[in-house]
Amino acid sequence: MRIGIIGKGAVGASLGQRLASVGYCVRFGERISGEASGLIAGMSGDVGALPLRSLAAEVEVLLLAVPASAAVEALHAAGPLAGKVVIDCINPVGHDDGGLFVSQLPEGSMSAHLSSSFPSARIVKAFNTFGAESMGPGALRGARVDVHLATDDEDARAQVAAICETAGFSVVHCGSLRNAALLEHMGVLWIQLAVFGGNGRDVAFKLSATR
Repeated sequence: MRIGIIGKGAVGASLGQRLASVGYCVRFGERISGEASGLIAGMSGDVGALPLRSLAAEVEVLLLAVPASAAVEALHAAGPLAGKVVIDCINPVGHDDGGLFVSQLPEGSMSAHLSSSFPSARIVKAFNTFGAESMGPGALRGARVDVHLATDDEDARAQVAAICETAGFSVVHCGSLRNAALLEHMGVLWIQLAVFGGNGRDVAFKLSATR
């Protein structure tokens, strides 16, 4: 399977390397030829780059890991998205004197906003409830971090769940895309606990049985 990554920051880079390390073909989208060469040079596996404008046509799944303000424009730049699975990793975070908050979008979440903007794409919320420190190869030290999924497309859910499990994560199914709003609040809570609460960034939420 070919997975295209839009975003070369910590999340995109960490997930790209992890996915390549378990056998996926990973391609980073480039607006300018060669801009991802330094990032790719430090990675192993089947990792490369493609022009962003043709990325969607060359892959089966797109992973979106850019700032919230750039999300719609970045997906538009990737080419036609009809039928494509798009994994939305974004938390639309704001900050004021009261601390962190989830920036409100008219549709209720970033995922719903993307679904409204790209109705032919198959949007799945995932990888937004923990940090990049727990995404790269070897980062988990034996622990299986939970990836929380929300989507309205059951085939896309199964496809993304399989990617997560192959990469060594556990999957927590969180219902419809409407619940992406809950996951975005969960993502902001993780930032609060990890960064401002003194717990460190190598922590993650875990769903476990009590008996």
